Amino acid sequence: LDRFKANMLYFSDDLVLFNRKRAKELATEIRTLKRPIQYSVSARFDLLDKMDDDLLLEMKETGCRIMGLGIESGSDRVLKVVGKKFSSETILNGLERLKNVGILPTVSIMVGQDTETVEDAEASIELMRKSVRYNPHIQYAFTLTTPFPGSQLYDHIFREGLLKDHQ
Repeated sequence: LDRFKANMLYFSDDLVLFNRKRAKELATEIRTLKRPIQYSVSARFDLLDKMDDDLLLEMKETGCRIMGLGIESGSDRVLKVVGKKFSSETILNGLERLKNVGILPTVSIMVGQDTETVEDAEASIELMRKSVRYNPHIQYAFTLTTPFPGSQLYDHIFREGLLKDHQ
């Protein structure tokens, strides 16, 4: 902060808010800095769902401006396929709670997931429509599903012969 005259910190680890205790410690420590700063955190919807609104408000008061979250899909079926432990209802509730405390959500939705149907893609679009009706400031990014080496999806794609080589 001193060396670069920084006024914003970005915590990109999805587990920086792993539990209430860790999130509370982050807010407490930021409060002790020599000068106020703003910060952004990455999180997961299942972890956000376990945080109470008082903690979210404390994070906002200590400078949390942005929370980045991976929606992945608006389809409950696809969320189960990719191993998410939350539903589309959890997503909408979390986005509304962030709006209520004044933290801007930046979110991403993956398209092209293995077994994704047109109906699944439409569910993602509908979830986006619902969320921007009550918060038009949500920042959405749509990304193509990428089977990274070492992931279950990567192994599945080669096991099933859906891709022939790494290119």
